[in-house]
Amino acid sequence: VRDIDSSDHIKGDIGSPVEIIFYGDFDCQFCSDYYKTLKKVEENYKDKVVMAFRHYPLRTHDFALTAALASECAAEQNKFWEMYEKLYTDKIESKMNLEQFYSDSKSVGLKENDFKKCMEEEKYKEKIQSNWDEGRTVNIIGTPGSFINGEQISGAIPWDDFKDQNGESQEGIKSIIERHLQK
Repeated sequence: VRDIDSSDHIKGDIGSPVEIIFYGDFDCQFCSDYYKTLKKVEENYKDKVVMAFRHYPLRTHDFALTAALASECAAEQNKFWEMYEKLYTDKIESKMNLEQFYSDSKSVGLKENDFKKCMEEEKYKEKIQSNWDEGRTVNIIGTPGSFINGEQISGAIPWDDFKDQNGESQEGIKSIIERHLQK
């Protein structure tokens, strides 16, 4: 997987001991569950973790591409993470629609005309497609997909250790991060 760089949406400091690259879809229920887990990571590991978000909108999700465009149009006004929060909250509250995204843009303080023009032009569609293509090359097959210090993690891994559908014990995000901090 490509290292985190300035083309990514980054939260934290590059060079932190743990790097999480999250390929996500704002209209994915599993991603909204994983979003909650990643918030817990932020709260508990602050300066020990850097997170990068990359788009992986699934074509089967009605508002995946539109929400990704909304996040990029917000990023154009330096409000990516604020819109990221709004979009995952929208998914959790079953409010995924274009009208809601315009409402979100106002609530995070975006310039309305600039946001609207950006959305209408689908200005960042190629960037989003590029993230998606890149995700395919590193074997992202569904969302959420992530890498923790290069280790591929598939699905909405919870915070705590858990038993999978076969009854086998699996590491939760906390244990995976702790393992990487030990290295």
